[in-house]
Amino acid sequence: MEEFIGTENLQLAGHLAYTLIFFSFLVRNILWLRGLAIFASATSIIYNFYVPAEPLWVPIQWNCIFIITNIIQITFIFLEKRNFKLEGHEAYLHDRFFPDLTSAEFKSLVKDGFLRTSKRNETLIQQQTTVEALMVIIEGEVSVRSKGREVARLGKGHFLGEMSFMTDEPTKADVCAIGEVLYFFWEKESLKALINKKPKMMNAIQRVLSHQLIEYILDEDQKADNNYTDAA
Repeated sequence: MEEFIGTENLQLAGHLAYTLIFFSFLVRNILWLRGLAIFASATSIIYNFYVPAEPLWVPIQWNCIFIITNIIQITFIFLEKRNFKLEGHEAYLHDRFFPDLTSAEFKSLVKDGFLRTSKRNETLIQQQTTVEALMVIIEGEVSVRSKGREVARLGKGHFLGEMSFMTDEPTKADVCAIGEVLYFFWEKESLKALINKKPKMMNAIQRVLSHQLIEYILDEDQKADNNYTDAA
């Protein structure tokens, strides 16, 4: 059999196994990771069966266990996706902000939250207060005001109160609904309790909020550059 396949090809199988393991460390999607792990184990079995003078049964048996385990886990992932179908605002929030979470994980994140429609011109956040909830706009637009002057308008997909949520410091501006605003929110204490128990969710929340803060900083820098250009 070894003569039929060729020694060089068998050596390539060994290199391929380790290459696939290496790439499995790089991917973030759990399905890709487990798929690569299965192919890596399969090529490792080929290598350990044909290349040595006699098959190395210990690594072969363990790689068979790895393959079975990953196949079972992939099956669970597909069953979770089928049983936890996301629709409406849940599908939007998951696809926009939390694609790395499985449907089941995301369900546990949003089950403690609430969907609400504001009144027209309602103040959602008051300046110099500590926010009691983390909000994200689903539909509508809000006005961000500092000292009575509008400094920004935010629409669909923007989080509100994220800085105060992360730092526990007082807010720096009022946030008022322009017309009615549909938004989703988590109460601060319940959300912090949840993400402290589940590091993956904590990382997902921190990544989303950090990305939005970076966007704010870049927008402010762009506005400053534009004002400087206009003044010049």
